[in-house]
Amino acid sequence: MKYVIFLLEVLASLAGLLVWNRSRPQAIRVITIMLLFTVLIECYSQFLQFMPFLKYRLLIYNLFSFVEMGCWFCFYYRIYPSKARRKVILLLGALYVIFSVVELSFYRSWLFSFHTDSYRFYSLCIIFLAVLYLWDTMMKKEYHPLNTDAVFWLSAGGLIFQSVFFIHLSIFNILSFRRDAASVQAFNLLLDIANIVYYTVICFAFYTSYRLSVKDS
Repeated sequence: MKYVIFLLEVLASLAGLLVWNRSRPQAIRVITIMLLFTVLIECYSQFLQFMPFLKYRLLIYNLFSFVEMGCWFCFYYRIYPSKARRKVILLLGALYVIFSVVELSFYRSWLFSFHTDSYRFYSLCIIFLAVLYLWDTMMKKEYHPLNTDAVFWLSAGGLIFQSVFFIHLSIFNILSFRRDAASVQAFNLLLDIANIVYYTVICFAFYTSYRLSVKDS
C-alpha cells in the first residue's frame, strides 16, 4: 500500500509541475512545492534506509512539518483577500510555530520524537480553514462550478486527510489501543485509504486548475 501512496505522491507532483504555468489560482503552486518536498522526504524514508544518517529521520520529519505547515498557511493566506482572515491565518501560523518549538525543545526531542501535540493543533487549523472555504462556497448565491474550482478540491482533500490524521495522532497516545494489534492494523488501513483519497483529490484539483486556465484563455 505504501508504494501505491508514493506513486500517487509522485503523480500529484508531476501534475502540479505540468500545470505550473497555467495554475489558477496561482496560489496552488505552493501546494506543488510542498508535494515535491514530500516526495523527497518519502524517497529518503523508504528507499535510503541503509544510509548512515537515518538516525536523523525524525529530525527531518519534524523540520519538514514546518515546511508543510508553511505551504498550507501560505496557500490559504493568498486565497483569502480579506485582511481579517489573513490576520487570523498569520496568528494561527505563529501559534503553531511557537507551540512546536516549545514542544520539541522542552517536552519532546527534535531528534528522537515527533511533535504530536502541536501537529494536532496544526491539523485542526487546516480543518478549520478548509471548512471555512467549503462553507463560503456553499453560501454563494450564484452558480459556482466545482469542476473549475481547484481550491474547493484541495480543501476537501485536506479536510479528509487531516481529520483522519488528527484521530490517528490522538488514539496512538492511548496505550490500550497501541497494544491491540487488530485495532492498529485496521486504523493503519484507514490512514492509507485517507492518503490515497488525499493525493487523488489533489491530482483532480490540478486538473480543475488547468480547466479554468483553458476557460479563461
